[in-house]
Amino acid sequence: MVKPECSDYAAALAACRTHLAIEKTKRKSTEEVLIRNALYISKLERKIKLLKEQHQSDEKHHKDDEQKIAAVEQERNQAKAEAASEHKKAQAANARADVEHSKAEADHQTAVQAT
Repeated sequence: MVKPECSDYAAALAACRTHLAIEKTKRKSTEEVLIRNALYISKLERKIKLLKEQHQSDEKHHKDDEQKIAAVEQERNQAKAEAASEHKKAQAANARADVEHSKAEADHQTAVQAT
């Protein structure tokens, strides 16, 4: 049986330490990447949540705006109907006034001819 030299043990120990250091570095790098990715994903999830909330808010405001527009359109249509009704009443009043004016003028002509 041949006894191994001390240098063989030292070399094996150095190789083992080097291997452990490499594994530790790999693990540390892997952990850093995992943490960095987790932070980035978390940031994106928060952004998605905010965008969804903003979208819901925009939809609500859009619905509110549509209701306001509909209310104003209804008010406009009612005002148009009232204006048309008043216009018809004014035309009828003008027609009556024209008839009365014609009648008064005819009465005046009759009175002038009688004198």
